[in-house]
Amino acid sequence: MSTLADKGVAFKVADDPTIDTTSRTGKLIMGILALIAEFENDIRRERQMDGIKNARERGIRFGRKPLLVSETIQKVRKLKKAGKTVPEIMRQTSLSKASVYRALAGPPQRSNEGNTSVSLVASNGKQPRRGRTASSFS
Repeated sequence: MSTLADKGVAFKVADDPTIDTTSRTGKLIMGILALIAEFENDIRRERQMDGIKNARERGIRFGRKPLLVSETIQKVRKLKKAGKTVPEIMRQTSLSKASVYRALAGPPQRSNEGNTSVSLVASNGKQPRRGRTASSFS
């Protein structure tokens, strides 16, 4: 509203003369209404965060369901052992090329340093090119 007021725009409600930003009283009413709206928004946000916290405590998971579950990985590997090509596996499983290769690569191996970094190894046992990280594959 202040940006519009700086440009000379006023707000008047036709059927309620108390809401008129050209007068001091109208500005006061608009300010009070804005504060009430902000207060209600804060209350809504608090309730939402409480609901999310309670849901997490009950074990509800948020977000997209993972596509590469153990059954799918086993199916992809079984199809590959049966001689199917990656495009054929993609069609049969409705997975992307990257997901198929991720399933074929096997579980990520942790590094020896004990931190949370992941060592990526291709299915042929070779390390990927430098500069590639785990996040660039997902």
